[in-house]
Amino acid sequence: MTTEHAMLNRSLRRFAAIASVCVLVITSACSTKQRYDEDPLILVSPYANQQDVIWAVVPFRNESGVSFADELRISDAMVSQIVQARGVTALPLNRSLEAMRSMGLPAIETPGQALQLARRLDADAVLVGTITAWDPYDPPTLGINVVLFARSETMQLRHEGEFNPRSLQTAPSDTAFRAESGTPGQAINQVSAMYDATNGLVRQQIQSYAHARHDPESAMGWERYTQSMARFEEFACFQALSALLDQERQRLAERSQKQTTSPTR
Repeated sequence: MTTEHAMLNRSLRRFAAIASVCVLVITSACSTKQRYDEDPLILVSPYANQQDVIWAVVPFRNESGVSFADELRISDAMVSQIVQARGVTALPLNRSLEAMRSMGLPAIETPGQALQLARRLDADAVLVGTITAWDPYDPPTLGINVVLFARSETMQLRHEGEFNPRSLQTAPSDTAFRAESGTPGQAINQVSAMYDATNGLVRQQIQSYAHARHDPESAMGWERYTQSMARFEEFACFQALSALLDQERQRLAERSQKQTTSPTR
């Protein structure tokens, strides 16, 4: 009996050990799945259309004074952020470059050229950007300005007039101006921003952006977006696009309010 009891006890202990391992594996799998099933911050456009509004991104100008700034990489980062937003998408950067080459345009200098490019690409709007500051050393800094020009009735805007892309360098605030719909001589919306990772607010924004975009148990955690300039550029483009869409949301709300309150003829 003693031998049989001993064998039974060993079997029970082995079963308990196996059961414990299975519980740990299942718990770990569920925990990992829970971490990666969380949704990151997603931008949503203000445009009420059945299909996505299509933007074309022009390669950013580098006016930072730092030759190492990669204009195409930052432009691609902006394209990627637009594509991830709901209700708006962007054409591949190569499409914009090919169209500009075929039109003999090394850069977009005027609203008329932006309109021509939008027509050539069958895009609803063209986004023109400038890099105003670029410092990859921890903590990194990136300054960017973006201006949006509309072509179609989808955006419900006009686009005539004069525009100097270099004037973006001296934009005084994060939201430099918002033109009235149909106002000649104005770009439809502009955002000017400086993202400095030494700023506490910017670091909070990085943490919010990093949530569900990285494994929280990794060594660097959210700081991976300050340790890599390419990742920091992704974050900055996300923030600039978010501000631009907020400006568009406010512009469309104001336009709708004016139409509602205007006297009927």
